[in-house]
Amino acid sequence: AIADVFKQKASADFNATGECREIFVKTFRLLVVLSVVPFAALVLTAPLLFEWGFGKEWRPAGFYAQLMAPLFLLRFIVSPLSRTLYVAEKQRYNLIWQIGLLCVTTAAVVVGGLLDNPVLSIALFTAVYCGMYVIYLAMAYRFSLGKTPKAAAETAQTSARAA
Repeated sequence: AIADVFKQKASADFNATGECREIFVKTFRLLVVLSVVPFAALVLTAPLLFEWGFGKEWRPAGFYAQLMAPLFLLRFIVSPLSRTLYVAEKQRYNLIWQIGLLCVTTAAVVVGGLLDNPVLSIALFTAVYCGMYVIYLAMAYRFSLGKTPKAAAETAQTSARAA
């Protein structure tokens, strides 16, 4: 729901002013505030929660969830803000990012598999996914700023020549 509201407001702002930085920053702050406590609780208690909820044999799954908590946190924050790439009509960058994500996460899982180490596999998967989400967030923020002054000047010159 947050993603839908963000996309609607970001689209309106982008169409009106050529940028959507203000709603991007507001939404980012809201998502951080909403996520800190639940994800901190997951990091601190996941093995116990899994054991309590599903039984003793599920405790290792809680440990894996604990390892992946930073990934879940970043996904919660970045995923709605990634709509900025669509608002700014930068789907090509999204495609490139998605291909990069596929490559690095596959490599992480393969490395862990080759070493027969599921914990390493999950840790590497989480680490590379988190790194990719940081890149995604930076891209989304950059595109929320709209056109650079240089690009805006070039667009104005092209429009002036056409007229």
